[in-house]
Amino acid sequence: MRLSIFSAKPYDKVFLERAHLARNGSASSIHLTFYDFSLNPSTVDLVSDCDAVCVFVNDVLTDKVLETLVSKGVRGVLLRCAGYNNVDLEAAERLGLAVANVPSYSPEAVAEFAVALIQTLNRKTHRAYNRVREGNFALDGLLGRTLHGKTVGVIGTGKIGIAFARIMKGFGCKLYAYDPFPNPIFKEYGEYVELDDLLPRCDLISLHCPLMEQTKHIINERTLSLMKSDAMLVNTSRGGLVDTSAVIAALKNQKLGGLALDVYEGEGKLFYNDHSQEILDDDRLARLMTFHNVLISGHQAFFTVEALQEISECTLRNLEDLVMGRHCPNSLIKEGFTRLRRGSLPYLNPVMPHSVCIIGAGPSGLVAAKTFAQRRSPSGEHVYAVTIYDARDAIGGLWPLDAGDDSRSIHPLMTTNLSKHTVQFSDLAWDEDMGKSGVPEFPRAWMVGRYLQRYAKTYLEGARNVELKLGSLVVGVRSKGPTWVVQTEGARGKEENEFARVIIATGYFGKPRIPEFLHGSENTTVPVVHSTTYRDLKGLLGTKESTGGKTVVVVGGQMSGVEVAATIATQLSSAVNSPGESPIASPEKYSVHHLSERPTWVLPLFTTPTPTDPAPCFLPSDFNSFNLAARPQPMTNLRGGIISEESASLAHQKLRLSLGTDQAEFHPLARIEDTTSPAYVAISPLYLPLLRAKLLTLSRGHLTGLSGTTAETTSGPIEDVAAIVLATGFDPSASLSFLEDDVLRKINHSPEHPELTPALAFHGTHHPSVPGLGFVGFYRGPYWGVAEMQSRFLAELWVPEDVAPQPDTIKAALESDRSIEETLAMRESKRAAQFPLGDYPFLMQEFSKALNLPISTANSQLLIPQSTMPLDLLTPARYVSATSSDVSKAEAARSLAQAQATASEALTSTKFVAASVFRSLLGTWRLEREINSKLPSHPSGTFSGTGRFLVRQKTPDGLETGGSPEGELEYLYIEEGTFQSTLGFSFAATRRYVYRYDEVTDTLSVWFVCVDDDKKADYLFHNVEFLPRSDGAARAGVTARGIKAKAGHLCGDDYYSVQYEFGFKAVNLERWTVGYQVKGPKKDYTLHAVYTRD
Repeated sequence: MRLSIFSAKPYDKVFLERAHLARNGSASSIHLTFYDFSLNPSTVDLVSDCDAVCVFVNDVLTDKVLETLVSKGVRGVLLRCAGYNNVDLEAAERLGLAVANVPSYSPEAVAEFAVALIQTLNRKTHRAYNRVREGNFALDGLLGRTLHGKTVGVIGTGKIGIAFARIMKGFGCKLYAYDPFPNPIFKEYGEYVELDDLLPRCDLISLHCPLMEQTKHIINERTLSLMKSDAMLVNTSRGGLVDTSAVIAALKNQKLGGLALDVYEGEGKLFYNDHSQEILDDDRLARLMTFHNVLISGHQAFFTVEALQEISECTLRNLEDLVMGRHCPNSLIKEGFTRLRRGSLPYLNPVMPHSVCIIGAGPSGLVAAKTFAQRRSPSGEHVYAVTIYDARDAIGGLWPLDAGDDSRSIHPLMTTNLSKHTVQFSDLAWDEDMGKSGVPEFPRAWMVGRYLQRYAKTYLEGARNVELKLGSLVVGVRSKGPTWVVQTEGARGKEENEFARVIIATGYFGKPRIPEFLHGSENTTVPVVHSTTYRDLKGLLGTKESTGGKTVVVVGGQMSGVEVAATIATQLSSAVNSPGESPIASPEKYSVHHLSERPTWVLPLFTTPTPTDPAPCFLPSDFNSFNLAARPQPMTNLRGGIISEESASLAHQKLRLSLGTDQAEFHPLARIEDTTSPAYVAISPLYLPLLRAKLLTLSRGHLTGLSGTTAETTSGPIEDVAAIVLATGFDPSASLSFLEDDVLRKINHSPEHPELTPALAFHGTHHPSVPGLGFVGFYRGPYWGVAEMQSRFLAELWVPEDVAPQPDTIKAALESDRSIEETLAMRESKRAAQFPLGDYPFLMQEFSKALNLPISTANSQLLIPQSTMPLDLLTPARYVSATSSDVSKAEAARSLAQAQATASEALTSTKFVAASVFRSLLGTWRLEREINSKLPSHPSGTFSGTGRFLVRQKTPDGLETGGSPEGELEYLYIEEGTFQSTLGFSFAATRRYVYRYDEVTDTLSVWFVCVDDDKKADYLFHNVEFLPRSDGAARAGVTARGIKAKAGHLCGDDYYSVQYEFGFKAVNLERWTVGYQVKGPKKDYTLHAVYTRD
């Protein structure tokens, strides 16, 4: 390869040959030839015997020059600079000629030189130097101005503009900037304004933009007239930015305070050469040099050792790409599109592969923003500039930000159905000081919102390469060659911005799906709401006595259907059984009817890895579901995709074992009969107990119509309907409405398949036919860890080749990926999984392999009691890159320690047993009690009857803190039956208590009820203290029948010693006993009560 270098100076030869030797050695096949004259129409015929030419800023490559070069066999043009206004790119593209530049070589050098010009012109150091040389030490005529406190305008905020702003900020200046493509980094230094607003405000204006058609003579007669008459103008970019005639006129009329130029629009024939023995024939330059307040240098701002080294090395890299036929990241002509790069402002160039638009500021959008913002090049520079759009005025997406935030689609008091060890990102542990007493294992929705706020504050707030545009609704995203134009509407009005990449993180919950026959129905006055808008009974039913129906129908049988049915049933029970005034009239007359198409396994929040043990240990359900030790390695996609009959049967078998029941004991229709179809799962602690307590009615089918107060269903009419709550899912197409039809077609968009709306590659991240468009968390039932992995994958997939080559692991993952084909197949199959991308451990494994990001080793091995199987926890914090920040690594370590401590305590003690006991108490128990008294004043005998645990919202009564922890529950316990004494008499007996569970302290307690209000808690009777699971080698706290607990209470002079034993069948309390030994001056008796289900 032969390279001819024009406009070559001695220093060019020194640095290019040095770089060439360092890269290729003496055996290189590349030959460099240097010419000291420029390449232009008059010299192009001298070009011979070369494959590429290397040119500088004042070489002129018109279409004729380029045609001549091609005719002589030249294949490429290499620029030793960033600017390319001297090359006809359209002609080069037409001729098939490669053109590449050096987009960034030393922004600090140029910025520092601009400041040097300012200080020289301002403090007149050039004059002082000459005076002193002649023995003149007088100060007359050397008066300058202090820069501190002055207002500086920056026109162009690419890398050089930002470097300049950083320096001027250090001087204590106030900064304004103008740039059609705002750089988020500048917000650290100043404020963006329009050009006409900037000019009259500033004492000093510095130009750092490229020369293009739009910027030629940006400083002209009109713009000069807007500037302060004593303002200083500095130009170190391109001479054509300034209309020389206009500035001469302004200087003559004293309308410009000073001018410092390192570039000049007529410099081509003058600069880089010695004309000291000649008469300049440029009258305008000669006139400029007559002004005392004008300083001119010869385009030397770039001229540093570091800049020449980078220019030489980058030029040779570009040459090697040309020689090897590789993609050149610095190509100015790419994929048939002439790249109108922004020269000296490459940082936020809309067509460079660095600018990323993220749509949505929920969990997926925030983790994508953090991931892209923190990706750095080997030299430590940010690779991406991130802009986040969200229609809301606050981050969080669906998640409310406080307990009273009803504006989101999730009820603020809803409990997450996965523990906080799964609902988190790898690099932010949960703080334990949230809420009134801490964060429970399963946080409330508003706590998740607060976590997201803290995440954004930790990783995005103040980040120089992140801009968060809230209150901006994205209304259009259209492709424009290799870039994307994003249209928004909001408080800023209508905007259009251009990006190299777009990530859709709007989530799958586009808009609620409402059956067509319910739209605008005039045949009924029954209120119909979607589950996302349901908050409480008062909002649904009103406060007045209803003259209509009394049945609340919940339609939909998966996650949200189970959740909202249980929520409404619980709230009705609370309205009936709580002290004080009910939020609705006659709550006891209402009932809840759940209409579901298919039976669903309903798991509680806590499950056990030892379901056959009557004294099991309990863990958050996701600890058991995602135990990596229970999966053969490497994992296959058992729970996602198309489920085989064998896999379905195995899943049903495991779920039945986990629950210890086929659910028929709760309701006949809850039984899972078809165990060859894919298993469907929901999570709710009280749904099944509410069914058994007949606080919920269940029927199979779907809603077909609504007339008057009758709901028509495929299993028959439901009469006396008071309201309908639709848990019918969402239409994700609304979250893609801003995309063009052509893009929707390419990503296989199908509104008819709401569970599989787009068909995307590599586990829902992108589509190869739409480069530059990515997706994060855009699938049904997304996991936070997967969203983070998707973000990491896209950040590596899109990393520019000049930053780092694409990892071989990603190439291999893409080559073997069949995600699109599998998604299309699932659309046609009746055996698709409930959550198509629902196999969380498998997805984490696949992303881990693609990213070459192995899972970290657990801090210590956790063993499941009475089992040889360990508990190998899966949490996002086990995937932390070696290049992560110290903050990220520290947070991940803290998060892992939290999860490890939780699991260890649960496996070796009785942690979470109280929660499981509390859940199972709901409903009616058969009670048999035997009383043996040693004093005649208290007869012995037996009691037979029932104990009813009536669920309600936790009341503040008796609590020391005063006020109820939002969302927690309690039971009003009512015992009724007959006491038969050993003396032969009997009588009806009743008693009441309040049972409470504290989620944060994991404590079950029993409270007395007020004498004058039999629904109101009075004072604490006792806390139930579960005995240690083991004492050395013995199982001290457990027996063959269950888990033991104790309590004590001094009542006056009488002491109550209480003993409990709770016997489980998997997660369900099957039998429990309580014994009292009471001793005091007037009491001496024991009692033993046995509670069993009917």
